[in-house]
Amino acid sequence: MCRALAGTDCRPTLLRRWAGRPQLKRDPLGSTITRSGPGMSSLLSVIIALGGASYAWRAYSSLYERQRRKSQASDPVADTWWRIVSVSVAAGLFTFVLGVLAAAFRGPGWLAIILVGVLATAAAVALVGAATLWRRPAR
Repeated sequence: MCRALAGTDCRPTLLRRWAGRPQLKRDPLGSTITRSGPGMSSLLSVIIALGGASYAWRAYSSLYERQRRKSQASDPVADTWWRIVSVSVAAGLFTFVLGVLAAAFRGPGWLAIILVGVLATAAAVALVGAATLWRRPAR
C-alpha cells in the first residue's frame, strides 16, 4: 500500500505518465514577431487597394456614360436604378478600401465584421440593380 503525500504519483516507473514538453512562452530565438513568411507592407497593400478601387470606379463610370449616350430619351425608372447601382458600387469600393486599411493597421475584429456586412449589402444591392437594368427592355 502506498502512503505518499496527496498529489504525488507513487505508481511504478513504467506506469507513470510521460512528462509533456515544456511550453515556451515566446519564440526560442527571442523573437516577438509572429509573421509566417514574407508579408506585404501595410502601405503597399493600401496603395494597391486604392489603385484597384480607382480603376474599378473609372471603369464603372465609363460604362454608365456609354449607357447614357445610347438612350436618347430619359427613362426615370432606369435613371433611378442607375443611381442606386452607382451609390452601391461607390459604397462597396469605399468599404473595400476601409477594410484593407483596417487589416493593414490591425484594426479591431468588430470593425471587420461591420465592414464585411456593409460590403455584402452593397454587393447585393448592386447585383439587384444590375439585374433589373439588364432585364429592362431597351427603349
